[in-house]
This record gives sequence, C-alpha cells and structure tokens, in this order.
Amino acid sequence: MFWFILILIVLFVGWIYETTHKSEAEKRNEQPGLGKNPVSSLPSPEESLKINESRRKLLEEIDKIEEEAKIEEEAKSDEASTAIIHESKKVVPESEKVDLVDESINNLALELKKKVESRAVPYLVHFTQAYNIPNIISQGLLTRSMLEESGSAFVYNDALRLDGIKKSISLSVGFPNYKMFYKYRCNNPGVTWVILVIDKSILWEKNCLFCKHNAADKRMISQNKITLATSAAFESMYGDLDGVNRDVDSMFTYDPTDPQAEILCLDNIPYDKINAYIFDSYGAKKEFDHYYPGKNSYVDSGFFSSREYSRKRRIA
Repeated sequence: MFWFILILIVLFVGWIYETTHKSEAEKRNEQPGLGKNPVSSLPSPEESLKINESRRKLLEEIDKIEEEAKIEEEAKSDEASTAIIHESKKVVPESEKVDLVDESINNLALELKKKVESRAVPYLVHFTQAYNIPNIISQGLLTRSMLEESGSAFVYNDALRLDGIKKSISLSVGFPNYKMFYKYRCNNPGVTWVILVIDKSILWEKNCLFCKHNAADKRMISQNKITLATSAAFESMYGDLDGVNRDVDSMFTYDPTDPQAEILCLDNIPYDKINAYIFDSYGAKKEFDHYYPGKNSYVDSGFFSSREYSRKRRIA
C-alpha cells in the first residue's frame, strides 16, 4: 500500500509539472494564423536543466524514502529475530519447573489410581524369608541396593537379580509370582517364608515400573523404562496373551494375564504400608507373631500354591 501511494504521488507531480511547462511553451510559441510551432514547442535548454534538476531531486527523494523504509523494515526484522531468540533462550524459573513436574506426577498418579480402582485391586504382595521380618519392621521394605548400602543382615531371594534393576522391590498384584516362589522354596528347604500384604496406594504414590511379564524376561529388559512407568503399561498387564483365556482360567478382575507379571517399585516401602502377613502354617505364624503387634497375620496355604488352583478353589 505504501509503494502504491508513493507511485501515484510521483506520477501526479510529474503530470502537473509537465502540463504547466507545456502550457507555457505553447503560449510563447503560438503565432497568429500559423498555430503552434512543433519545433519551438520543445523546452529551452534552461527549462530542460530545470526539469532534469527537478527529476533528480525527485529521484533522490524517492531513494531517500526507499532507504528509510528499508532501514525500518530491517529494524522490525531484527526486533522479531531478537524476540524469537530471547523466547528460545528464556530460562524457566525453578519454581515453574517444579510446578510442571508436580503437575505431571499428579496427573500420572490420578490416572493410575483410577485404573487400579477400576480393576478392583485389593492389595499387592511380596514374598520373603521370615528371617527378614525384624529388619523390615525396623526399616521398612528396602530396595536391594539400599539393603547392600545399609549393611543390615538380610537374606534376599534373587542372588543374581536378572532383571538388572537392583534399586527396586518386586511386587505382584493380588497373588505371588507362584512359579518363582515355588522355585525359591525348593532351593531353600526348611526355610520359613512369609507373604507381605502391601497397601495398593504404593502403585500411585511411589515410582513403579509395570511389567506384563517377569521383569527378568528379555521382552521386559529391552523395554524403555520410561514407557514401563505409565498407566498404559499398567493396563497392558491385563491384555490378551496367546494361549491364555482369562475366563477359562477363572482370573479375577485384578489378576494380570501373565501370572509372572511384576511391578518393580523403585522406592523404599515404609513399614506402615505393610498391612498383614500370610504364612502357610500356624506354627510359622505363631513363631513370628510377636514381632508385629497390632498387625494382622493369617494362615492361608492357597497363597503358596498356583494361582489357577487358588482361583478355582475360591470360586468352587
């Protein structure tokens, strides 16, 4: 629009100038009875100089206007570029970063809580040798790496920790990983075992990885750990598997499809999140009851069998 108006002004000025000089020349060169003299109508040398000088000044003025417009345009461009650079380099205050992280964590916690409740998950379980009960009562349930650092006397199940994540606690939903539990009991005859019943709130209050198969399974080891920490990973524990029919196998709503599915809690679990203890005999229960006054303890051999057997027995 600016250039269009400028061109119109130039053309208008030129037209006025040319018309004025042409009229004066015509008046001077008109002869009575002969009309206009075409040769003498041309401007005189003095007039040509004046015209050229006017044009030169006009062109200089146009160049000046163009230069100013160019400088103004470049200034605007520089301002825009500077604004973009500043925006890209803008430092987010630490308080805002914390708020963003907190919001993300809260959203994940809410999603997990909804999914856990929709599955009617009653509790989590963790099996260990009863010898460890005194330390668990005094320190809570610690990750392997924390146990090693503490120097506490303890006996752990997986000496090799094939899942490669020492900073974690292995949990199961509603029923132990019975295949692994059976293997450990066979490898340690004469040892008294206990199943810890842990509050389900751990799932959304602590950092957890959700593995739809055994955590040491190569299909899980190759998974991105960030992906395993999502609500989608939790829900994947209930997906279909080849050769498995949830209805035929009498699974409860909260039973993961793979009985070896695991949850790796990456944080220590405080003692107050342990709600009960389950033993396979009254003798074992009586031996350790005095360690945890005020806590519930039960005898239920079903938790020491296979999940399929336990589920069908409870339904029958």
